[in-house]
Amino acid sequence: MSENKTGKPALPAGRYLKYAIGEIVLVVIGILIALEVNNWNENKKLDIEKTKLVKGLISDFEITKKRLIISLDKAKNVHEKSVSFLSMSEEDIRNISIDSLVDLAGFFIDRITFEPMLATYNRTLSSGAVNLFENDSLFKLFPDFFLEYDSFKIHDNLGGELVYKESTWEVRKALGSMNVFYRNNRYPKSFELSETQYRNFLLQKNIYAAMENMAWIYRNSLENLESMDKTTNKILIELRKSLAQK
Repeated sequence: MSENKTGKPALPAGRYLKYAIGEIVLVVIGILIALEVNNWNENKKLDIEKTKLVKGLISDFEITKKRLIISLDKAKNVHEKSVSFLSMSEEDIRNISIDSLVDLAGFFIDRITFEPMLATYNRTLSSGAVNLFENDSLFKLFPDFFLEYDSFKIHDNLGGELVYKESTWEVRKALGSMNVFYRNNRYPKSFELSETQYRNFLLQKNIYAAMENMAWIYRNSLENLESMDKTTNKILIELRKSLAQK
């Protein structure tokens, strides 16, 4: 006191350094723990998002599968009728019962429709969430599906053009109404064809060619639907596999 020396004696340099290092280590450990917790939370959020995405895709492709079954049944029926009709000889067309002939020829003005459920897939693409997929097989299957779907739409549009602008339209004009083709009596009496006239009408070259055009479209549409059905089955297998791994 007499020498005016107050306060605590200074720590030795070695001990001070140890304290400083200890505090730094504690801070680093705290930061690492915080980062680990943050990473865990982020991974948890990603897992939840992935699960939600996979479940949504499964739901969509299950609906797509049901729609495919309906469209496939229709396509097979139409295709079988077209094959049966085009396999008949001229004698067959002239002698088969008129009801059977009308039923077989009816494929000509039929239509095969199909629309997949793509809500989740489109939302995934637009949001960039597609990067969450870790299953490489899915990346290969989706393009296969859409390649066949695009081809199906091309044939569907082509069929529509034939009906409203080209060969099928010429048939409609020649008959006055496609109801004459079905012989369902929903047309003016003056349009009516006798059984003989109906058979002769089907044997005209331009009419037969128009029916061949539609048969070709239906065959290709059927092949597209069958390919989409197989790919949809594979997509559902991979999606369910991804869900089971979570």
